[in-house]
Amino acid sequence: MTIALITFSATYILLMLEKLPKYLISLIGALIIIASGVLSLNDAMSFVSWDTIGLLLGMFIIIKVLEEANFFNFMALKIMEKLNFDIKKYILFFQ
Repeated sequence: MTIALITFSATYILLMLEKLPKYLISLIGALIIIASGVLSLNDAMSFVSWDTIGLLLGMFIIIKVLEEANFFNFMALKIMEKLNFDIKKYILFFQ
């Protein structure tokens, strides 16, 4: 229990400090929990929501394709055209 609490606290503090990439901090924290025997690998894997990971992966793929096709620039331009390029209307529109 103590190892888990210390690992969680250290991981949380490192995430708040943002000195290292978040995925690396999370991975190291998970490895410490598994290596110390707090959770077995099977128990840790049972907590993974594969449906959520699949959903996020699909969303990232769609966003990347839309980004490469300049969809977001196109939409921003169309919105600005509809608002007659008035910055005040633009700010009100996105509030």
